[in-house]
This record gives sequence, C-alpha cells and structure tokens, in this order.
Amino acid sequence: MHIVDTRRPMWRDVAVLSQNITSNWLVMGDFNSVLLPNERHNGNAVTDAETRDFEACVDNSNLTELKSCGNFYSWSNKGQGDLRISSRIDMAFGNIDWHSTFTDAIIDYVNPGLSDHSPLVMTCKSHVGGGSRPFKFFNYMAEHDSFLSVVKKGWEVQCHGTAMLRVWSKLKAVNHGLKNLHHKEFAKLDDRIELIRGELASVQLQLAATLTDSSLQTSEKIHSEKLMKFLQIQECAYKKKSRIMWLKVGDSNTKFLFSAMKERKKLTTIEEIKEEVSSFYKSLIGTAASTLESIDVNIVRKGKQLTFDAAERWVQPVLDVEIDNALKDIDIIKAQGLDGLDSLFFLKAWNIVKLDIYEAVKDFFRTRLISKILTARMQAVIDDMVNCAQSWFIPGRVISDNILLSYELVKCYSRKVDEGFVKAIFSTFKKFSTASSQEANLHKSEVYLAGISSYVADHIMATIGIPKGTFPFKYLGVPLTTRGLSFTDFKPLIENTVARIKSWAARLLSFVGRLQLVKSILFGIQLYWCKIFVMPRKIMKEI
Repeated sequence: MHIVDTRRPMWRDVAVLSQNITSNWLVMGDFNSVLLPNERHNGNAVTDAETRDFEACVDNSNLTELKSCGNFYSWSNKGQGDLRISSRIDMAFGNIDWHSTFTDAIIDYVNPGLSDHSPLVMTCKSHVGGGSRPFKFFNYMAEHDSFLSVVKKGWEVQCHGTAMLRVWSKLKAVNHGLKNLHHKEFAKLDDRIELIRGELASVQLQLAATLTDSSLQTSEKIHSEKLMKFLQIQECAYKKKSRIMWLKVGDSNTKFLFSAMKERKKLTTIEEIKEEVSSFYKSLIGTAASTLESIDVNIVRKGKQLTFDAAERWVQPVLDVEIDNALKDIDIIKAQGLDGLDSLFFLKAWNIVKLDIYEAVKDFFRTRLISKILTARMQAVIDDMVNCAQSWFIPGRVISDNILLSYELVKCYSRKVDEGFVKAIFSTFKKFSTASSQEANLHKSEVYLAGISSYVADHIMATIGIPKGTFPFKYLGVPLTTRGLSFTDFKPLIENTVARIKSWAARLLSFVGRLQLVKSILFGIQLYWCKIFVMPRKIMKEI
C-alpha cells in the first residue's frame, strides 16, 4: 500500500462499495496517501499522479472530508530537524446523508504519543432544547393577503413614552399578529408539502384512468399550483436561514439550502461564539493595559482634515429622504434585528409605519438606519480624508491596487538596504501607532531583508523585535515573491476552486444552481487573481 499501483484496488473497492450503500456512511482511518499538495511537509513534492486515483475514488463515492481540529498532519517519520517528513494520510470521510444527519460531527487529531500516527477521535455534540424559539419574519409572509391588515392592526395600539419606546411597543404588537399568521398559514411546511404531494398523486392516479375528466384536470391544476407555492415558500425559508446570497429562489435547490442551513446552525451556538470572539481578541490585542498613551495631536494635525463645510454637513439634522434611502440600502435577506424583522418588512409596510419611524430615528440616534445615514454622508468626504494609497473599503477604489503596489515593492527586494533606513521606517511606524492608538502585533509581523550580511540582518531584527520572513508569502489572498510565479504558487487558486465544487453541500445543487455557483463564486475567485497576474495557460486549463 506504499505505492500508487498497490493502492488502486482499494480505491476501486471503496467506489464499488459506495454504490451499494443507501444510508449514512463513514470511512475513517489510514489511507496511506495525501489528497492535496499542502498535506505533506518536506519529502518529495506531491504530484498529480500521486493523488489522481485517490481524488477519483472520493469523487465517485460522493464522499467529503469531515471537519477537523487539533494537529494538521497525522503522520511523521520521527526524523530530526529538516529530515522530519510529516503528512496528512489519516482522514475521515462521510457521504451526503452522513453530513446531513450528523451535522456536529468533528474529528480531533490528537497528539501521537509513542506512535508515528495521530489517533483520530470523532465526537458528535448533542443539543438540548432551550424553550420556545424567538419570532423571525420570513419574506414570504409579506406576500400574504392579510399581511398589511395584521401590521395595521398591531400599529394602531395606543402606546406611551419616548418615540423609540412607542415604536418598540408597536412592533411587539405586530410581531404577535404575524406570529399567529405564520402559525395559521405556514406552520409545519414539510408536513403540508407531503400532504399536498399525496393529494396530487392521488388525483393524477385517478386521472390516468379517465384522461378527459375535467373535474380531475381542474383538481390537478389546483393541487399543482398549491404544491409549487409551498415549495417556493420552503425554499425561501431555507435561503433565509442559510444566508446563501448568491443563489436565486425558484431553482429547486431546497436540499442544498437545507444542508447549508444545518451547516450554519452548528457554527452559531452562543457558547461557541463567545469563546471564539474572546480567544480571538485576547490573542490579537492582549489584556487590558494600566495606562494608555494619549494621541499625538501635533502628528494628527499634520494629516488630512475635514473642511469646515464638510464638517457642517455631518451635523445637519437627519432628513426623511435620508431615512428612506438608508432603508432601501439594506439588503432584504440580511440578518434580522432583535425584533426578528428585516428590511423587507419595513419596505412593505412603510406607508403604515414610516411616520413613527421618522420620529424615532431623529429622536434616538442609535439604530441600524443611522449607520447607513452616516455611511452615506461619509462617502461624500472620504476622498478628502483617506490617502490614495488606501484602497480597501473606499468607494471607487479596488483592493487589487494595494496588491499591485506591494508587488512593485517586492520586485525591488534585491536592492541593498541601509540599517539606518530600516530603523527610521520602524520609528515612523511607532509614531503612527502612538498617534492612532493602533498598534501592530509584532509576533504576527515579519521583515524581509536583502543585500546585507547575516550579522547586520540579525542586528536589525534584534533592534526592532520582528522576525525575518521568507518568500513567497501571502498578502490579501495572493502570493508575493521576488521571482515569477510557478505552477506551485498558483496551486492555492486551484485548490480553492476545487474545494468549492467538491463540498458535500454543493453536490446537492440543481443544474441551474451549479451554473450560478460558477458565475457568482468561481469566476469571482479566478478574476481576483487575473486582475493582478497574467495567468499561465497550464493554470487556466487546470481550472
């Protein structure tokens, strides 16, 4: 099993076995082969011939690797120094039914101990119900004939207090009415759909015996339209919960959206979010400091500042038209607020609720709409404040400009560097940190030196406290190097593209859904690289 030819019978047996399994299926253990080029450290480079049969087996068996944590490499030869070869040859794969059923399954690559292999430990979390679910507004509710009357009835309740408190109280009354409407008209969608399917099948069975029966033909049409209506409602609900924005509703991708929804659900428990956010920011910015340096006012005043007229525009009273435009600018499938409502609700019911919303927004300057208003006002003056070298998040500028600038700087890497120049740059960098109160994490930074002796390089690194980096390195998702990019440097692009296609959820897409995946996601990934590099013909053919 240590060479390609001796592993081929096993790949064939796995593929044949997969054709006879119609339920949940897990394949886990030592495959004695890597699947991707980055799954081996040191040793011989991973070739396409080495992984081709394994990839074909995984594809033909409709298997996808389970999520994992812990160590990345699962085997090593226990060599010393650069002689140690590590690879990821132990893996766990599941078919679509497995991923859909055991959504919380995760593989932990634990420490190997005395063995040369890391044991793989699979865990499946169990969830305990936490009471009733909070109300969430689904966009299909806005199309119901009773929607506006329910909103109007809830909005007419008498409330007292501040403008924002009155809006909040009225929204609670509206939510109660919408919750009753949803329970009456849209509850238990899966059961309703199966019931309508059965009724339609019964009618069509009778129609097969009497093809010209007009009453059965009418009944078939009614049941078909009803089934189509509830299928679209179900797909709309799954899309809302999955947050898949690039896929259109109505292309029969319910299975894909349902799978994506379950995948998202397992990643968003409150405990996991708290732990992830806490650990991220502790590693990023550390713990609280006893004292903080004040901003260097003299340095700040030397930078760009708003003109008097621009500053005046920022403090002007909020206009009704600004609130209207801010609401229209919020995507209708964005996450709901604490009230369970999204922007489509307000757009559909705007004539009923707008006067109270106007008053509340103007009275209380901390709502979602306010951030949109501030953003719109900022766009008018952002060019006067931000240097042209900053391209990210600035309207009219593109992030690829920053990459091209960095690429030009890297091309000059071979020029001799002066130690005093490096220290001057670092001193200026520290002044910026003091002036802005934004300090870089030096442990995650690297310095690249050329044209000097190793003694001078070591002295510079010791002075500024930043480790030396090596080429190529990744910047904004693409590799930067002093030479021309090789086929190996483009491998991340190929792997990223292939990973999108081979994900277990993508296998559930309809033909139209796959076209949308290619147009919306895969072309976007490819074009991002094409804006910066001239893509070799071999890479384009591989993609």
